[in-house]
Amino acid sequence: MLADLRFALRSLRQSPGFTAVAVLTLALGIGANTAIFSVVNAALIQPLPYPDAGQLVDVMETLPDGRPNRGISGGAFKDWREHATTFARLAAYEDTRRNLTGAGRGGRHFAAGEGGHVRLSSQESGVSCQKSVVSGQ
Repeated sequence: MLADLRFALRSLRQSPGFTAVAVLTLALGIGANTAIFSVVNAALIQPLPYPDAGQLVDVMETLPDGRPNRGISGGAFKDWREHATTFARLAAYEDTRRNLTGAGRGGRHFAAGEGGHVRLSSQESGVSCQKSVVSGQ
């Protein structure tokens, strides 16, 4: 086995162009495989960071023409929460993107809320804050 390894190293030394291409190809393949596995692992393999994550569902209305309606009214959600017996708990959320300006530099921001709490974050300036609001006002 040691003789085979020596022969392989000698052959690679004799053709440096082939060696460089082979090493670069292996490096790119290993790097791409690692990157893809990291994404697949985080998105598909690892469980969601919630208790009983397998029981989380996304509920939506269906329009008369059969298309899903992801934006439901507050009244419809209130009815669902009061009358649904198949769910342990219902929560509504909304995410939105807005341009905010003020005394400082403006920018594109993302906001999401659930249960009367809003989290605002900015991709540009790194701004992050939490604000509690009263639901229904």
